[in-house]
Amino acid sequence: TNKVLKRPFSLGKLSYQTNLEDLLPGEYDYIVKVIGLNISKRGSFTISNYNIEEQFNNANFSKLESLAKKTNGKLYHKNDINSIISDLISNKTYYTIQKQSFKEKQLIDWKWILFLIVISLTTEWYIRKYLGKI
Repeated sequence: TNKVLKRPFSLGKLSYQTNLEDLLPGEYDYIVKVIGLNISKRGSFTISNYNIEEQFNNANFSKLESLAKKTNGKLYHKNDINSIISDLISNKTYYTIQKQSFKEKQLIDWKWILFLIVISLTTEWYIRKYLGKI
């Protein structure tokens, strides 16, 4: 595409690194220059269009079976749906656990009632004081 990109490098353990994750598959040429010095390096690299998930098309049943034996598990095939369901139902580690929690709340909130009584008595006292009844 003849597009020029400028990327900063960061110092790794013993090398400089940059992030090139957003590049599309293709062939690329690069020039690395040091700012302030007359040092540069040229090169090229290729990004292939490779999807790692397409590497294996079939499951490796022998490895899956050995893994199941090592972990005390069981290997199921796609035709064993009834066997999977019956094993899950009979396995006691998958039983549901029901928990209840109770939170009690008073029907009458005594703090608000106390606050209203104090406010009403204070208001009554000020009204009587203002009208000269006290």
